[in-house]
Amino acid sequence: MDYLKYDGWTITFYGMPEEKEKSIPTLLCIGNGSIGVRGTIPELENYERKGIFSAGFFDRLPRPELAYNTFTPFLKSWSYEEETSKYHLEEALVNCPDILDGYFETEGERFGFDETEKEKLTRHLDMRSGEVVFHIPVVTGSGKKGTVTRKRFASMADQAAVYELCSFERENFTGRVEYHALVDTDTKNFNVSGIYQDAVKEKDYAEYRLYDVLEQERDEDNFQTVIRGRCNGYKLYMAGRTEEEDAQELSMGEELRILRRAAVICDRTSEIDKKILQGCLERISRLSYEEALEQSRKKWQKIWETCDIEIDGDLRIQTGIRHNLYLLNLSVCRTSDRVSVAAKGLTGEGYRGMVFWDTDIHMFPFFLYTQPETARNIVSFRCRTLDGAREKARKYGFKGADYPWETGTSGLEECEGFLKLITHQLHITADVAYAAGQYIEASKDEKFYVEEAAELLVETARFWLSKGHMENGEFCISQCSGPDELHLESDNNAYVMNMVRHNLLLAARAVQKLENEYPQYWEEIVRKTGLTEAEKEQIFRYKDCIKTMKGKDGLYEQCEGFFKLEDRIVYENDPYIVPADTQTVKQADTLMLLYLLPQLVNKEELMENWNYYEPRTTHTSSLSYGVHGIIAAKLGLAQKAKYYLEKSMGLDLFNPASNCADGAHLAAAGMSWSAVINGIAGVAFKDDEIEIAPFLPENWKRLKFKLEYQGRQLCFELTHKGVKIENAEGSSDAQTILCGGSSYQVGKGEQLCL
Repeated sequence: MDYLKYDGWTITFYGMPEEKEKSIPTLLCIGNGSIGVRGTIPELENYERKGIFSAGFFDRLPRPELAYNTFTPFLKSWSYEEETSKYHLEEALVNCPDILDGYFETEGERFGFDETEKEKLTRHLDMRSGEVVFHIPVVTGSGKKGTVTRKRFASMADQAAVYELCSFERENFTGRVEYHALVDTDTKNFNVSGIYQDAVKEKDYAEYRLYDVLEQERDEDNFQTVIRGRCNGYKLYMAGRTEEEDAQELSMGEELRILRRAAVICDRTSEIDKKILQGCLERISRLSYEEALEQSRKKWQKIWETCDIEIDGDLRIQTGIRHNLYLLNLSVCRTSDRVSVAAKGLTGEGYRGMVFWDTDIHMFPFFLYTQPETARNIVSFRCRTLDGAREKARKYGFKGADYPWETGTSGLEECEGFLKLITHQLHITADVAYAAGQYIEASKDEKFYVEEAAELLVETARFWLSKGHMENGEFCISQCSGPDELHLESDNNAYVMNMVRHNLLLAARAVQKLENEYPQYWEEIVRKTGLTEAEKEQIFRYKDCIKTMKGKDGLYEQCEGFFKLEDRIVYENDPYIVPADTQTVKQADTLMLLYLLPQLVNKEELMENWNYYEPRTTHTSSLSYGVHGIIAAKLGLAQKAKYYLEKSMGLDLFNPASNCADGAHLAAAGMSWSAVINGIAGVAFKDDEIEIAPFLPENWKRLKFKLEYQGRQLCFELTHKGVKIENAEGSSDAQTILCGGSSYQVGKGEQLCL
C-alpha cells in the first residue's frame, strides 16, 4: 500500500514511511494565523518533533557566530578563531508548552504506540476544514491492545481556540480505561538544543530560558499555564479544559470519548490577565466539537472562495497546490500587522521563526491578489519596523533604512552570526520597497501610500544613495549580491542594480505625489528623516544612470566579472556546495530579476538569458523552481514549465528530499501559486490593465481561479478552447483585459469570453 493517498482536498498518510516520518507532522499542521500546531501526537513522541507556536511569541537566546555559517569558508575573508569566539543574543520563535499532551491507561499500564501494527497507523488532513484525524494502534506492556483516535483543529472562527476530540476503542480486553490530560511544560526548541548546545555548556546562559512558567494550576478537569518571553515582555496565556468521563469501564464495542478545549492568547500591546483567559475559555466551552468545527469550516470556506485554484485533469498538482495554499493560509496573521509570515510560517522552528525576503517577494503576491487586506498587514509590518532598518543602516555607516536579512518582531537584524551575509545580501531592502510598490498599484490604497508607505520608499532610497557611488558616469554598488549566495562578494549585481533603480523610481513618484498633493505629509517626512535637497535631487538623477549590467545582445551579466569566471554547466548529481569562482548559480538570480521586472527584456532577450542561466543553476534553494517555471511558460517551453511547477509544488508534500521536518518551505508554496497564475495562466498586471496569455499543459482540461485587483473581483476560467472572465457585481468598475494583442473591457457584473 502506498504511504500517501490524496483526492484534491484531503491527504492521508498510511503507516510509518521511515524516510518521510519526520516530515509528516509538518505536512499535517493545523493553524489559524495566530496559533500553529504541528501534526504530532503523544503516542508517537519518540518519533516526532512536536511544536505549538503563537504568532509573534519570541524569546532572545545566545547563539555562537559559527553556528550556521555554511557559506563562511567560501568567502574571501574569514577567520575561524574570530568567528567562533563570539556569542550574541538573537530572537527565536518559542516552542510553547504542549497543552494537548495526554495518554490513556488501564490498570496502571500506559498505552503506547504498537510498532508491530504500524501499518494500521493513519493520519488524515481535510483542507476544507483544517481538521486532522489520527488513528493510532496502541498496546500496553502486558499486551492489551486498542485504537486511539485523535481529531484536532485550530478554529479559524476563533483565533484563540484549539479543539481536540480523543477516543479509545479496546481490542482484546475489558476493564477500566483512564485518560490523563497533561500540559508538557518541558518542550524543547530543537534549534536551541542543536545550535546553542555548545554555547550553553561553555558559558552560563541559564538566564536565557525559552520561557518562564509563571503559574500552573490543576484541578479535576481544568488546568492552565502562564508563560512569558524575556525579549520583549510579551505574555502568553494558555488554558485548557477536559470534559467527558476520564475513566470508565469499557465493554465490547464501547468507546471512551474525551473532549479537550484550549485557549491560547499572546499579548502584544497591553497586559492581559487570567480573567480574560478564563472568559475566552468559557466562550469556547459553550460549543461542542462538531459545532466549533462547523464554524471553522465556514471560515475556511470563505478563504477558499477567494484563493482556491481548480485544476481538472491533474490530481497530483491539484492536491499539491491546495496543500501549498493551505499552509500559507494557516501561517498568516490576519488580525495584526505586528507580526509577519516567517519563512516556515507556523509549521516549525526552522530559521527560528524569522522573516526573510521570502515573505515580501515569494509569498506576498498570493495574498496581494487574493486577500489584499492581509497583504496590507505584511507591508504595514515593514513600515512599523522601519526604525529597525534605520538602526541597521546607521550601524554600518549608511543613511536611510537597510532592512534586516532576518528579523522576528523587533525589526532588528537577527542574523548577526553571519556578518558577510547581512552586509552583502542587501537586496532585501529593494525587495521590501518592491512589495510596497506592488501593494500600492494593486490596491489603490492612497491613505496607506501617503501615511505609511511613502516614508518607507524614501528611506530605502536614501540607503542606496549612501551605499552606492558614481563611476564613469554610472551609479554603481560594490560588495552587494543578489539572491545567489554562491557569489556573495560581488560588485554591480544585475538583480541588485535593477531592483535599486526600481526602488528609486518608486521613491521619486512618492516624492512628487506628496509634494504636489499632500504637502503636510511631505514636510513631516522631511522633518522626520532629515532628507536634504541634494538627496532628493539624487533620487531623481541616479534612477536614470544606474549600471544595469545588460549587454548589447540583451544578456545580463549576473555581476561584475561573472563571465570571466570558470564556466561550469550543472549536472544532476552536483554537490550542494560548489566553488564560488565559477559561473555556477545556486538559485534564480538574473532570471528572478526578469520575473519581477519583465519590462526589462523582450521575448528574444528573455530566451537569451534563459538559455544561459538555466543550465548553470543548481536549484539548491527552494526559492528557485517556481521562478524557472514562470519563465519557461512565458517562453512556451511546455515540458520545462510543468517540470519546474511540479518541483516547486511538490517540495514538501511529495518531499523528495525529506527536508521539511523543521517546517514547510512557504516561499516555494507562494511561488507555486505564481507559477500557475503568472506562468501557466500567463497573468500579468500592467498599471490598470491585466494581460492574460494562457499556456495550459495538455492534460489540464480546465483551470479556474479568482483574483482581486484595484477593487475588482475577477474570476478566470481557462480551457484549451478559450478564456472566460467574470467581473463580480461587487467590483468597483470595468476591467481592461489584454489578450492576443487586443484590448477588451469586462464590465461590473459582466462576463467576457475570448
